[in-house]
Amino acid sequence: MAESVARVARYEIELNDPLVNLNVPGLLVQNDKLADTVVLAVTKGGQAATLTGATAFGEFERPVDGAKIRCAGTVSGGTITIPLLDQCYKYAGSFVLIIRCNDGSRERSLMRLSGYVERGGDGVIIDPSGSIPSYGDLEQAIANCNAAAAAATAAKNELLQAKADGEFTGPQGPQGPTGPQGATGPQGATGATPNLTMGTVTTGAPGTQASASFTGTAEEPVLNLVIPRGADGSGSVSTVDGVQPASGDVPLGAVRYSEAQSLTDGQQTQARGNIGAAKDAPMTGAAADAAGAAGLVPAPAAGDEKKALLGDGTWGNVASTGVHVGDTAPTDEDANVWIDPSETVSGYRAAARNLLDNSDFTDTVNQRRGTSGTITAWTYFIDRWQATDAALTYSISADGLHLTAGEAWMAQNVQSSETKAGTTYTFAVGLSDGTFTLCTGALPAGETSWTEFAGENDDNCYVRMAKITGAVISCSFKPKKAVVATWAALYEGTHTADTMPPYVPKGYAAELAECQRYFVAVSYNNTMLSGNTGDASGVGARIYLPMGTRMRINPTVSAFVVNASYYGGAKNNLTFTPSNVETTYTGLCLYGNLSGAVSASPTYVDAVYQIRNADLAISADL
Repeated sequence: MAESVARVARYEIELNDPLVNLNVPGLLVQNDKLADTVVLAVTKGGQAATLTGATAFGEFERPVDGAKIRCAGTVSGGTITIPLLDQCYKYAGSFVLIIRCNDGSRERSLMRLSGYVERGGDGVIIDPSGSIPSYGDLEQAIANCNAAAAAATAAKNELLQAKADGEFTGPQGPQGPTGPQGATGPQGATGATPNLTMGTVTTGAPGTQASASFTGTAEEPVLNLVIPRGADGSGSVSTVDGVQPASGDVPLGAVRYSEAQSLTDGQQTQARGNIGAAKDAPMTGAAADAAGAAGLVPAPAAGDEKKALLGDGTWGNVASTGVHVGDTAPTDEDANVWIDPSETVSGYRAAARNLLDNSDFTDTVNQRRGTSGTITAWTYFIDRWQATDAALTYSISADGLHLTAGEAWMAQNVQSSETKAGTTYTFAVGLSDGTFTLCTGALPAGETSWTEFAGENDDNCYVRMAKITGAVISCSFKPKKAVVATWAALYEGTHTADTMPPYVPKGYAAELAECQRYFVAVSYNNTMLSGNTGDASGVGARIYLPMGTRMRINPTVSAFVVNASYYGGAKNNLTFTPSNVETTYTGLCLYGNLSGAVSASPTYVDAVYQIRNADLAISADL
């Protein structure tokens, strides 16, 4: 067997390295067939990657027509082998080959190769050996084939016509003699005796024929019978269940009270009428001093379609403690609980808790920035939300948060104190057109690094959830086009588009209180605050800031300028550089050092600080 003449081009990549383009050093030649095989060795951390179970293929974009030829590959351990198909060599020119790998949930490009397919030549073929026939020889051979085919077709048609005319049908000959009887074959084995069992016995209607049928197998047959019952008798008997009427006999069709009978609906109705217990007797309503009686509910009249059945047996409006059902607001005589038939009521349950802060983008808490602008990566803009991997352009209006397409992910981290490992959560983002995009995933346990565990997208947005260090959930979304986001929510449990709880805003006051656990913006303009300080520059100083908000952790505070005055002392412009913050239930106590000289004495004194035009950013953000 001849040795394979295919070229094998070998390459090696590290799985975590970025995608690069390599130029194929050699040429491919037009009209070759299965001439080249690409072998890619994939490593991870310097060791052969484990790709068994994954699929791989090469996407060959050929020159001239730009068609993409999909070349199936094989995967063994960390090695991917992809032979190039014949279609890759059809046209001359520059080509691109991208090698892709799919692990069942993700697909990525591992390598991009570019090269050139050289022309194979289209001139006149000169064959000195004479093995290639001339054009005239070929033309004559084709003419001979066509003539032979025409002759064969004509012969076929003549035979078919002759058959149709009966030329091939002769007279039937005499019957031949009966042949001798063959030898008797061997006797078969004795079969098993069937094990017959009785199946169902069904009572048929009077006058029908009895029937039998078999089910089961030949070895285990089951006999099923249908036996018609006799016609109802007539006449009378003297006693029933040992009871004899006072006079006369008991008719055979009498209703029995000692055991159940198979009676038709008409017989049942007649029997109830005979004893004064008609099934369709009307309901008797209750009165103030008398109980009602069960029966048929009275039919409502025209115009009663929005009324309720009252205890007195009439249709009317319910008292103020009842329920009004209608598509208009209740009147004074109607209930203070109103059900609108246009709404779907599937039962009452506790509202789902939204774990996100500042989730109502139509009434946004925004302590940091203006109503529009562009922010850099990893920067907070509206409270609790930050851009992640790139710059983000936004604007805030009454209809929601306006975002441009294809920029940064917008993310909020939810503390591990709010979540539970192993629990399933659903994250959703709603838009101004009434649509929303959601994803669902279970929070894994025991991981300390970033792990994306759910992600979905539609025509409007990408959404994803991820677990990061400390079992914190990161919820993020990224618009595919310019959108207006109106709300975001993170619910415990699995929800679909059909079972998603309706979004209920918490209200601005509640959202602000939650946000101020993480960030507070305070502006002071000629504000007097109490504290104490030393009598020289660089010594300890303390200022008390009343806030009314207990923050998540000890926050950081920006430096600001103060004007300090002491009992009987002078005033000096000083810069406060906070080095530590003590959080109390009602405010913050800032510890730091003062720059500048203080002439007052004694060494440590109570002070009154006048803070002029200071904007403080007090942050306890994640």
